[in-house]
Amino acid sequence: MKQFIIKALGLLPNHKFLFSSIWTLIIIYLSLGKISTPDSIELIPFSDKIVHFFMYLILCLLLQMEFQNTAKKNITVLIMLYSIFIGGFMEILQAYIFTYRTGDYFDMFFNILGTLSSIVPFSYYKKIIKK
Repeated sequence: MKQFIIKALGLLPNHKFLFSSIWTLIIIYLSLGKISTPDSIELIPFSDKIVHFFMYLILCLLLQMEFQNTAKKNITVLIMLYSIFIGGFMEILQAYIFTYRTGDYFDMFFNILGTLSSIVPFSYYKKIIKK
């Protein structure tokens, strides 16, 4: 598993921000696009909040992996502030600009929760890579 992760990361130097950029565009599309929710998804309680949680968890993990060799001391804090900004900005746009969407404080809460939750798996990831 360790070798697989190292080989996968070996692809990043040529396209350092490729994965996080693509993921950010996916978040923007899912947040602002006219997307109908399948009826089967609506049967799962809080499925929308689960999606928000994982979208921002994955964004932060991708950014942390891409910035792991950066010399800046506060890079994790900057990554989290970026993620929280993107999440907040999407909710503001939904509330005030895109009339077919609605901004939601609970969505923002789960965006932030996903962002903060990225600390634990990334710490574990760094331990695996160092071994």
